[in-house]
Amino acid sequence: HQPYREQLMPWMSAVIEAALEAGAVGAALSGAGSTMLAFARGNYAAIGDAMLTALQPFAVAAHTLVLQPDLIGAARADAP
Repeated sequence: HQPYREQLMPWMSAVIEAALEAGAVGAALSGAGSTMLAFARGNYAAIGDAMLTALQPFAVAAHTLVLQPDLIGAARADAP
């Protein structure tokens, strides 16, 4: 889906490349966008900063979040 979305988000490749160069093990557009995500085993702040820096020439406002995966999922014991 990414090649089709890049026409609407010309910054996408630059952000992915920046994340990978900063040490992410993978990066992608999340769904239809505009959220970008990067998978990493460390160096989280530097990866986020690199992604934000890549957006600057495009004047795109953004922020980063460092999240941990939910290892339990929808079948949680405490779910109603």
